[in-house]
Amino acid sequence: MQRKQLKRTKGFRMLPNSRAVTRSSRWGNPYRVQMWFEVIGYTITDARTGKTLASSGDPWTKEQATQKAVELFRSYATDRLAREPEWLDPLRGLDYLYCWCPEDAEWCHCDVIIELIADAERDERAVNAWVRERM
Repeated sequence: MQRKQLKRTKGFRMLPNSRAVTRSSRWGNPYRVQMWFEVIGYTITDARTGKTLASSGDPWTKEQATQKAVELFRSYATDRLAREPEWLDPLRGLDYLYCWCPEDAEWCHCDVIIELIADAERDERAVNAWVRERM
């Protein structure tokens, strides 16, 4: 599974066997990076509650705020999977996940989703192998 960037250019189409995981979907990152004037820096807003999370100390750069938003998403996704183990099931087996982040971005919530799906599939293979050994 790979991450791809959505585009608003004329004629753009997502590739087959793919899904958009933007904020408007069930799998979007609820933590939004926003710029607060150039002097102040960037903050993160929880799109679900509207609560603003600011850095303690020096203002965040865009990269720092993006990294923090992805770390918050990882925690959110892990907690959600604990409550709803089937949450990522509709994404399994897809070839591509699309979001608005550039494909070369260092931090993107799609990477977290891809990692969580790969971890779950690896765990399932290990359990299946363990069961087969004991049969």
